[in-house]
Amino acid sequence: MKLKSAVKYRYKKIFKISAIFYILMLELVIGSFIIRAVTKSNYALDNFFPYIMYGFTFGIGAASYSKELNLFLQNGVSRQHIHLSFLVLLPINLAFAVISVLDDLMFWLVDRASNPLVDYYSTHAFHFIVFKYPESLALKILIDIVLVTLCYATLMSYGYMAGAIIRSMRTFYKVIVCVIIVVIGALLYVINQVDNTIIEELFLTLRAFLGGNCYAEYGYVSNFIVALIICISICVAIAHLLIRKATLKRGGDQK
Repeated sequence: MKLKSAVKYRYKKIFKISAIFYILMLELVIGSFIIRAVTKSNYALDNFFPYIMYGFTFGIGAASYSKELNLFLQNGVSRQHIHLSFLVLLPINLAFAVISVLDDLMFWLVDRASNPLVDYYSTHAFHFIVFKYPESLALKILIDIVLVTLCYATLMSYGYMAGAIIRSMRTFYKVIVCVIIVVIGALLYVINQVDNTIIEELFLTLRAFLGGNCYAEYGYVSNFIVALIICISICVAIAHLLIRKATLKRGGDQK
């Protein structure tokens, strides 16, 4: 199994997973339309779609390392080619972004039918940064596709790096990390019960840092794009350093 075969395997696997995922999301969209029609409101289940996509792309990135490394090593794929096959996988986020932006556009058109004054909005890009968007709707959509593609690619890269770090850890340290996560989760839950604004601010700050938003000075789209590319580069570089020392593990990744 060489680079071409590794890339083909990755895409074949991700297409299967994505097909199942988007069938479930289609049911979510249909349910959202029904809720909007019945309740005459803008709030529906599709409001959670951006967050589901963030988790989906992160999970794909993590699985792209931890779940497939043994398989590739056992089939003679070099570590360099394993790493390159993940980089070749990143453009799949363009397809994810197009679907996400079309979802935004569809619901905007529905809302606009009842309220012509509603301006175009995107729920999938990190929209709390006030960018200087052009007036043209076509350009707005094009920019959103680029931004969402990079956002998804960044999250996938974070997942890939996380998978590399976790796999390189000994079981004892993995248990400690899990305990810390549980404790932090319980602590955040308690804090949220006392004052939920603290959690909201923490979430926005964390999302801004991990998403590169804090580097997007003055709201320029170009700065944000550069920040995301830097984040992706750092993640894949760390994963690449770890993959050079990765070894086969028993019971992992059977074809």
